[in-house]
Amino acid sequence: MAPEDPLLQSPRRFFARGWLAWLILIPAVLATLALGVLFFALFLALLAVAALVIGLRLWWLRRRPHRPRSSEIIEAEYEVIQEREKTNRKQPK
Repeated sequence: MAPEDPLLQSPRRFFARGWLAWLILIPAVLATLALGVLFFALFLALLAVAALVIGLRLWWLRRRPHRPRSSEIIEAEYEVIQEREKTNRKQPK
């Protein structure tokens, strides 16, 4: 028996196969689109969290006061209000 040519089938039978394919294809496409949107939203959420963490870290590092480097010299004026009593400490050489 030779396979039947789809164009030689009755129009009603060909029509039924087409609608059956569409009835399966449409929900599959919609489910795929929904999963795509879900994964894209999850990706954007992870990207936003990562950007927030990096932004907070940079903000924290910039807001800390900078310590003077050891090579920097601090100059200041002062006035002695009251002298300490001299102790028997060894004087540095």
